[in-house]
Amino acid sequence: MENRFNFSDFIDRIIDKNSSEMIMAADDECSYVEKISYGIKGCVKNRACGSPQYAMKLKKFLFFMRHGVIPGGADVYDIGSYKRVARKLVESGELNEKIMNIFPK
Repeated sequence: MENRFNFSDFIDRIIDKNSSEMIMAADDECSYVEKISYGIKGCVKNRACGSPQYAMKLKKFLFFMRHGVIPGGADVYDIGSYKRVARKLVESGELNEKIMNIFPK
């Protein structure tokens, strides 16, 4: 079964956006995922497919984007995604290169 709640795929979809657009996309995605996870037809299946975990990953990404800090509980794969986003935003001039110092070597 295809997992449509894939954080890495989400990052692939937004990687070429600016930081404001990334935040807006993550906010919209999180709202949508939470909406389809409870109280509607198919919500049990969505939860079984990982929608609550995906929503949590989106919230942690939003925390990173808003505060420039790696959130507690983020796994190494998610931190890799944050680093990828940060590198892209440094290249575009939106973030100072010092942000890269927060990432493990």
